[in-house]
Amino acid sequence: MLFEYLIVGLLGLVVGSFLNALIWRLHEGTSVLVGRSKCTSCSNTLAWKDLVPLISYLLLGGRCRTCTASISLQYPLVEVTTAFLFLFAYGVYRLNAPEGLLGAFFGVSAMRDALAFILNLFFLSVLVVIFVYDFRWYLIPDIVTIPTIVIGFLLSGFLLSPSPCVGVGVHCLLSNPWINLLFAALIAGGFFLAQYGISGGRWIGGGDIRLGFLMGVMVGFPGVLAALFFAYMFGSIIGLTLIAIGKKKRGSEIPFGPFLTVATAVVLLFGTDITRMFFAFSFI
Repeated sequence: MLFEYLIVGLLGLVVGSFLNALIWRLHEGTSVLVGRSKCTSCSNTLAWKDLVPLISYLLLGGRCRTCTASISLQYPLVEVTTAFLFLFAYGVYRLNAPEGLLGAFFGVSAMRDALAFILNLFFLSVLVVIFVYDFRWYLIPDIVTIPTIVIGFLLSGFLLSPSPCVGVGVHCLLSNPWINLLFAALIAGGFFLAQYGISGGRWIGGGDIRLGFLMGVMVGFPGVLAALFFAYMFGSIIGLTLIAIGKKKRGSEIPFGPFLTVATAVVLLFGTDITRMFFAFSFI
């Protein structure tokens, strides 16, 4: 078990390093599959020893080996955050699959759970990219959200879905995975689309609409309701705090994507428990 946790944690660090490269190259408009990584200050091509996740940053003291320019804290933070998210996801997975990943491929249902866990790691990675990109540049890239919506809907809604119950009631209808995901996506996406239309794009950007659809595909119904609630709660707390300490003024633009991604990750990781807590809180 400890060996698998170690492997998952190391995988998270490696994926986090890749996500850093992906985020920067998306911003620069270059392919992540072509060319070697370079220092963003002096454009010097980085050697393999400068690309070891987290360790290279620590050994270099947070500076480029060639030009000594400071390396953004984003790089180690994204790597460590991704590793912790992967470990949390694996811990949740082990609660339902004590045999772990190595024992999961001996049965069809266990294999499905393992593949669903891997899909969740993909979702969490996408959320990290959206969080950082929107936090830095106030933009949610469609090249990330739209393909993930399609991939998530096909895999969660059809290939990795359990068999729905048979019946005509609303409960049975929503137990059908693809209907549930579509319904959840329409709730969140439609909610943001309505705000966009009413405000003429002043309250919500087009990227938030696509992110709303993605949230629905990731967490389904009723999880998407909890995700929206927590996003607005987080946003209100952080926004009021920034105003109180003088970092922001009333009417200042604050990217909403980071709050949506954090709330979605919370629901994705803790699922039923966090959704139950949301409904209990909502009806107090």
